[in-house]
Amino acid sequence: MPTVLLIDDEVIIRMSLRETLQDVGLEVVEASNGEEASRVINSLAKIDLVMTDLTMPGKIQGSEIIELTKYKRPEAHIVAFSGNPDLIDRVATAHVLHKPFDCSHAGELALRLLNISN
Repeated sequence: MPTVLLIDDEVIIRMSLRETLQDVGLEVVEASNGEEASRVINSLAKIDLVMTDLTMPGKIQGSEIIELTKYKRPEAHIVAFSGNPDLIDRVATAHVLHKPFDCSHAGELALRLLNISN
């Protein structure tokens, strides 16, 4: 089962996305900030997809999580999301979601990136 690291400080968004991703057959590991996400990236055996908000409380932001993922987990796909269009335009990943977004769209994107038929 593919593993998704889901990072967002907003509990409601994390819960909704987690349910959607689990409903399509993905294992989900959650982090509520960049520091937690960094620990998971450095310790989890397998991460197939990282979905991260760009703006979170704490010292480590989504852009740093993207760079860490590229360095430590080059095989992992990355999806970034934010409600700030300026941040989205500056992020160095091809896959972005603009908040607010439909969770089902995020689930479809995850399946497409992981090359899984639904």
